[in-house]
Amino acid sequence: MMRDKFTKAYIYHADIYCVECGEALPLVDPENNDRHPVASWELSEFETETTCGGCHKTINGAGN
Repeated sequence: MMRDKFTKAYIYHADIYCVECGEALPLVDPENNDRHPVASWELSEFETETTCGGCHKTINGAGN
């Protein structure tokens, strides 16, 4: 799956992941939900600073 230039994170199995960690995840989670890309403008909708569920880095754009 190719990501577009607006993808800044992924939602997978009830957590959010940075692009690097998210692209390493399977396309479908254990509950049979597709890995979902999060666009840059969607990150600003998060009310708190968001960290990656894999590497724990702050995902830029969240909490702004």
